Amino acid sequence: MDVLKKFLAQYHDYLPPHSIYTSARDPAVYTAYLRFFQLFPLVAPVVFVIDAPHGRFSLQNSKLNIPGRWGWMLMELVSPLAFLSTYLSAPKRAGGLVNYVLVASYLLHYANRAVIGPMFRAPSMKPMHVSVFGSAVLFNYINGLLLGAYFASSPSAHLPNTQVAIGRFLWTVGFIGNFYHDEILYSLRRDKQKSQSDKSTQDRGDYSIPHGGLYSLISVPSYFCEWIEWTGFALASTPLTWAGALASAPLAFVAAEVGAMLPRAWKTHRWYTEKFGKDYPEGRKAVIPCLPRIYPKVDRSLEEALHHHSLPSLTFFAMAAASRFAKLRGLATAQHANFQRVTPPYNQLIDRLGEVRNILGKDTKLTLAEKILYSHLVNPEESLAGRNGKIRGEVYLKLKPDRVAMQDASAQMALLQFMTAGMPSSAVPASIHCDHLIVGHKGAKGDLEQSIKNNQEIFDFLESAAKKYGIQFWGPGSGIIHQIVLENYSAPGLMMLGTDSHTPNAGGLGAIAIGVGGADAVDAMTATPWELKAPKVIGVKLTGQMNKWASPKDLILSLAGKLTVRGGTGHIIEYTGDGLEHLSATGMATICNMGAEVGATTSLFPFTAKMSAYLQHTGRWPVADAAKNAQKTGFLQADEGVNYDQFIEIDLSTLEPHINGPFTPDLSTPLSKFKAAVEENNWPKDLSVGLIGSCTNSSYEDMTKSADIIRQASEAGLKPKTPFLVTPGSEQVRATIERDGLTEIMESAGATVLANACGPCIGQWNRTDVAPEAGKPVGPNAIMTSFNRNFKARNDGHAATMNFLASPELVTAMTYAGSMTFNPMTDAITGPDGKEFRFNAPKGEELPQNGFDKGDTSYLPEAEPQPRPEVPVSVSPTSDRLQLLEPFDAWDGKEINGLKVVLKVQGKCTTDHISAAGAWLKYKGHLENIAENTLIGAVNAVTGETNKAYDEDGTGYTIPELMKKWKQQNQPWLVVAEHNYGEGSAREHAALQPRYLGGRIILTKSFARIHETNLKKQGVLPLTFVNEADYDLIDPCDRVDTEGIVKMVEAGGAEGRGIVTLKVTKKDGKVIEIPTAHTMSKDQINFFVAGSALNLIRKSVQASA
Repeated sequence: MDVLKKFLAQYHDYLPPHSIYTSARDPAVYTAYLRFFQLFPLVAPVVFVIDAPHGRFSLQNSKLNIPGRWGWMLMELVSPLAFLSTYLSAPKRAGGLVNYVLVASYLLHYANRAVIGPMFRAPSMKPMHVSVFGSAVLFNYINGLLLGAYFASSPSAHLPNTQVAIGRFLWTVGFIGNFYHDEILYSLRRDKQKSQSDKSTQDRGDYSIPHGGLYSLISVPSYFCEWIEWTGFALASTPLTWAGALASAPLAFVAAEVGAMLPRAWKTHRWYTEKFGKDYPEGRKAVIPCLPRIYPKVDRSLEEALHHHSLPSLTFFAMAAASRFAKLRGLATAQHANFQRVTPPYNQLIDRLGEVRNILGKDTKLTLAEKILYSHLVNPEESLAGRNGKIRGEVYLKLKPDRVAMQDASAQMALLQFMTAGMPSSAVPASIHCDHLIVGHKGAKGDLEQSIKNNQEIFDFLESAAKKYGIQFWGPGSGIIHQIVLENYSAPGLMMLGTDSHTPNAGGLGAIAIGVGGADAVDAMTATPWELKAPKVIGVKLTGQMNKWASPKDLILSLAGKLTVRGGTGHIIEYTGDGLEHLSATGMATICNMGAEVGATTSLFPFTAKMSAYLQHTGRWPVADAAKNAQKTGFLQADEGVNYDQFIEIDLSTLEPHINGPFTPDLSTPLSKFKAAVEENNWPKDLSVGLIGSCTNSSYEDMTKSADIIRQASEAGLKPKTPFLVTPGSEQVRATIERDGLTEIMESAGATVLANACGPCIGQWNRTDVAPEAGKPVGPNAIMTSFNRNFKARNDGHAATMNFLASPELVTAMTYAGSMTFNPMTDAITGPDGKEFRFNAPKGEELPQNGFDKGDTSYLPEAEPQPRPEVPVSVSPTSDRLQLLEPFDAWDGKEINGLKVVLKVQGKCTTDHISAAGAWLKYKGHLENIAENTLIGAVNAVTGETNKAYDEDGTGYTIPELMKKWKQQNQPWLVVAEHNYGEGSAREHAALQPRYLGGRIILTKSFARIHETNLKKQGVLPLTFVNEADYDLIDPCDRVDTEGIVKMVEAGGAEGRGIVTLKVTKKDGKVIEIPTAHTMSKDQINFFVAGSALNLIRKSVQASA
């Protein structure tokens, strides 16, 4: 310490009184500055994790950015100017050759960094944010002050020549290496146009993978070389003693440089790997060639622990560092617990899969879907043993899901059912998402406020139930259930249930995610084994790479045309092939989302690097790491050579944009043939409205592509010719596109940005551009959307509105033409200057360069909520929005006789026809009120009328009116329908309402999977014609008796198909016997006997209490 005191005394003497650094003449002040530098490595990682996402110094499109060249020059010049001012004004400045060489080296370094590099060598530089600029100026100011004072005292005068020589050598090597590797990057920028035309450079937009020198080993060799440079500098000027090290400003500067650059190097490396995927050299480290790959954990731990906090400037952060550090451990612990909650139990699942292989035989080849499903079996032996390999489409699996998610419309009934079960908390992690009850009209802020006001009773009910039962609650405005699940919960190998048909969206991250009714969700929440008939598996092999106009949306639109709306029923769609490596995680989610439109149980992809990148970008690096480890066992991919029940191969390079509709999502037309289709079918030629977003297409990638189309058109002076509505999928997406300037681009073109909710996609749209004339409905008109479903009257309540589905970039381009016959790939638009304008293929970014902005963090739920039994969940008996449920009557043990046919349905009958959405969503929690819309969209097969049914005396009623009349008369009834009855939404109200109104049987040519299951859960017997032609033999008001229900119950169900005969008495007294089939399992028979699945669960809970 004597050396330190002596040095500080020297410093005090030589600092001139008139210097601007007068306050630092006190050795204590110098010590404080030095200590700040020495502590900086602890502070810097947190600084740059927040302020320099992906290693960059700019926040994209921020108004507080300054020009890169001038910002960099001024920032770096502070250091040599402070150095020279202090060094030259010192009254006792030391001399000597070694000292002068070190001073010259320091100045040469900064001449390159401050002037030569930014002003002469770099062809372009990114803008710099003022907060980073200010922090760097402070850093460089102290750096110059300390080093100027240090070298004025001639610290190296008595150092061994060998030490000085080694230090000088290292400095020279580091300086040359720094200069050389910077030049590689500058050259890539200069050769940008050449790089883009040369595929060997592996270009990604404005960036290419650098090669040469240390780039063969590390991603940022310039940082590594700079560390060598300054390490040599410190070695040539620092006594090799503890006291010398404590007093050494150069050594403190080396530590500060490492602290500042290490997290930036980590983030830059991470950015490279995410940007270039598998093309990026796998062996490259971030900045230190021999460093083990532990750095992502450190980087992301800090990012996760502090993501809620805005970072002050470096000055204030230094003062707050100690208190922040004290909090870090608690925050990190909470985050660790949260990661455990969202990470599938891979070890347990892999062990269970081992049991399955022992039962099926070690050589049995399994699909990815089978691996995930079978690893979630409650008892593999019970489900799989003795089947001789005949499992798909035959065996009912009893499964234990990992998680449940519910949207606000379906959560009401799900929770009302859960409450009657008497459980104190949910048995699995569960979440509620408020997204369906928000009406789109004028814009996000006003629409959200009005919707909250209109639905306050429902939101309060859901939030209080969430608190009581330990369920995460995402309030109105937080986003759409499927986007939030993708951002927070979905993971490779996960199995989850969601009370919405588009739950398979989570398959974009390799999860088995299945849409179900609320009663199924209650199974999982009460730890009741959830039953699913083992699906068959459709394999879809993807090869090649999409052209620039084609998108993942076009892939699923094309596939829907091949499979039709019922081609996937009873199947899981599993994607394979080299082509999937080029698909982003959100693109894969889009594909899985719309698998629901072909009736698939779910869809999924094997684990890819793009999934890992998305997990990391959304702050779930431990999940990504755990998935990578699970992947090594083969768990997250299909066995090689496995057989699929159906196999389709698609060459992505030949895929062109598609447009699907109207009125059904499987009427698929290639863009090149769409103009002809419009003319041949006499569809409207004018486009009325363009809408993009929704859970299907509201990713950052989608929004950047749409914004690029707008940018092109705006530069040509064009404006959209139709209203243009944008629905962000989540608060995170909304905040990120706003930060990155995309919202401004869209709004400047006249777009209306709606709330983060379902809005028009689910029929919550207060549409004002069309209105019915007096006594007349709205006539035929065309809208184009990036949504997933386009049933008649679904979006705006007008039956003549034709919704055509397309990618968001195609929808956006079409709004500028205002014509349904426009082809943006080939056709031109005349600009205001009279010149022809043509769109270039849209460019987008899969993930934001500056990371995701979480936006309003008040939406974020408690990471690990605990049940609070003291919280009251009250339902007013006078409410018209909520109603407690009464149990349905149990089966009386006899055949069901004396039934009457209330309605014979013609054609398509979706859950929208059976239980309409739109304005009816407000009654989702009130069974009696929402029953008033039962089958109001159905077409009477005898008269061709919609929502019309007739009693035996010929009196006409609306369909629900006749059902209510017969219920009051204790007259049980059945409905007769055609194929794929109940396709579309997972809404269980389509089963609850008929049961409530007295329905006992639904007889069809075929069912959609979810609806058939929902009927069974509510004690309604779903039957199908053995001979489809028998549909023509039965009519409204025919009387029906059953034969075979008692035997069905006694037999305990049928693994395949059982027979129930219907004895139909016609009006003339003639009796016809019609054989029908059922698919009731043993457990489903128990539901029927008890009156409903809920009755059975409640009885079980009460018995175990």
